[in-house]
Amino acid sequence: MIQGTARGAANAGNIFIDSVTWDAFPTFCDGKPDAGTVTASTYYICGNVGPSTITVSNYTTSTGSTLSWQTSVDSATFNTNAWTQPVNTANFSATIGTYRYIRAIVYCSKSGLYDTSNTIKLWIDNTATPPTITVTPNNAAICSGSSTPAMLVASGALTYTWSPSTGLSSTTTDTVYSLPSASTFYTVSGVDDKGCTGTRNVAVQIVNGPNVTLTAADTTACEGDSVRLTAQAFGNGNTYTWSNGATTNATNAVANGAVTNYTVTVKNIQGCTTTRSQNIYGIAPPKAAYKSTVVSGRTVKFDFDGTDAADVYWNFSDGNESFQKSTTYTFSADGTFKVMLIANNPPCVSDTIYFDVTVKQTSGVSTNVLNRLHFAPNPAENFATLHFEGIENNVHIQLFDLTGRTILNEYHEQINGSTGVQINTQNYHNGIYYMHIISEKGRSIVSLEVQK
Repeated sequence: MIQGTARGAANAGNIFIDSVTWDAFPTFCDGKPDAGTVTASTYYICGNVGPSTITVSNYTTSTGSTLSWQTSVDSATFNTNAWTQPVNTANFSATIGTYRYIRAIVYCSKSGLYDTSNTIKLWIDNTATPPTITVTPNNAAICSGSSTPAMLVASGALTYTWSPSTGLSSTTTDTVYSLPSASTFYTVSGVDDKGCTGTRNVAVQIVNGPNVTLTAADTTACEGDSVRLTAQAFGNGNTYTWSNGATTNATNAVANGAVTNYTVTVKNIQGCTTTRSQNIYGIAPPKAAYKSTVVSGRTVKFDFDGTDAADVYWNFSDGNESFQKSTTYTFSADGTFKVMLIANNPPCVSDTIYFDVTVKQTSGVSTNVLNRLHFAPNPAENFATLHFEGIENNVHIQLFDLTGRTILNEYHEQINGSTGVQINTQNYHNGIYYMHIISEKGRSIVSLEVQK
C-alpha cells in the first residue's frame, strides 16, 4: 500500500509519497496437498459409549486448503462427516462387532487437487461393559499427625490412573500410598484389556484422636488410699488403657508416695488415640507420740514427738484441752489423769493415743533459808505479795516462767518480810511461775500461780 499527498493548483500539481506499507500476500496451496496422518486415542469403543479422540497431524494448512472427514461402515463407501477440526471426539453406536473406518481429506482450491490420509479402524463393541474397579480399603483413615501413609490397592483392570496427585506416592500403579495433609477424595480410573474404562472414588480421611475429658474425684489422698479417675470420650467404640492396667473408662488411682502420675489412652474406632494424665498427691499418715516432763507439782510440759501431723489435739481429761504441739498444763487437782493425744493430717485418718500422767501439788517453799516464805494471794490475779519472816538485807529477786524465761529481775537493799514485796501480775499469762530470792542467808525458791 502506497500513501501520498497532492500539492499544487486545481488542475496541475505534484504528488509526493509520504510512506509505503507492504502487506504480505498469503501463501496459497499449490499442487497436491498433504492429508497428514490420522490417529485415535483408542481403537476400541467400549459399549458404544467411547469416546475415542481422533486427531490428524502434519497436514497442509495453507490458504485455500480445506479439511474434511469421511467415515464408512465397510471401508468401501465413505460419507463425509460433519467434523471440520483436526481433533474430534468419536462416539459411535453400532451393532455387535461393527467397525467404523475414518479418514481425512484435504482439498486445495487453487490446484483443484486433494489428498486422502490413512484410514483408521475403530472396533465398536456395544456388548462390552466398563470394568468394575475396587479399592481396598474402600475408605481409609489416617490419624492426625501420623507419618504412616494409607495403602490403597486398586483391582479389576490392567492399567490405572489416580487423581488428584495430592499426597500420593504414584498416580499410575495399582497400589499407591496416600499421606495428604487434609482429608482428600481420590478417583482411580482403570482400563481393561478391551480398552474399557471404569472408575471408583475413595476417601482418605484425616482423623483426630477422640476428645477426652479426665476428671478426678480428688487429687490428694492418704498414702495407700485411692481416688476415682474417670475418662469421658465422645463417640462409640472407644477403648481405654490406663497406666495401672485398667481397661474401663474409670479406675481407682492409689496414692503411692508424694506424687503418682496416672495416664489413660483412649482409642477410637479409626485407631486414633488421645492421652490424658492426672497427678495424685499422697499425704503421709500421721503418727502420734509424745514426751512429758513434770515441771513442778501439778504442772506438766507436753511435747508432740510424732510425725507427719498438720495439727494436734490434747485432752487432759479434766475438762481442759490444747491445740499446741508443745504446751504446759497445770492440773486442777492431784491424781492420775488419762491424757488423749490426737495427730491429724487430712485426708488421712487421725492417729489417737492415750497415756496416764500422775501429778501431786508440792510446797511452795523450795528451801528453808527464809522461814514462812509464801505469796499472798496464791493463786493471784492482778497482784501478789511476797512474804517471809524477818528482815533481809541486799536481796536479789528473780521471777521465771516454766520455760526458764526471766519475767522479773530486781535488787533491794532491804526487805521487811512482814511488809513484803508486791508483784504486779496484771500482764502475766495464766500459769506457774517461780520466784528465786537470793539474800545474805542464801537462796530460797517459792512458786506463784497466776489465774485470771
